[in-house]
Amino acid sequence: MNTVVVDDFQAVKDPLDVIDLSISYATLLARSSPADQINTSAWALSADSPAGLTIDSDSVQSNNIAVVWISAGGALQVKHKLVNHIVTVGGREYDRTITVTMQDK
Repeated sequence: MNTVVVDDFQAVKDPLDVIDLSISYATLLARSSPADQINTSAWALSADSPAGLTIDSDSVQSNNIAVVWISAGGALQVKHKLVNHIVTVGGREYDRTITVTMQDK
């Protein structure tokens, strides 16, 4: 799994690859008082992303990691923005965006 570091938010993908990306909210949510956990997670392409990237599925792991599986991608050097929106058990809401650049590998 390619866990994206929350401060980085960058990934490179070959247009033919089917990959999983994930964002760990563990440290962020552990700082909450009381400690919190992800209740729901939703992934979407941002409105300004070009066509081509496909979101195949998503899930939440028990250790506060939001996961998305993506495929396709279109033309090389195109940048897609994947937005993850979570809602925690405690009612907090967070958005994180991963920029995925298409590149031959």
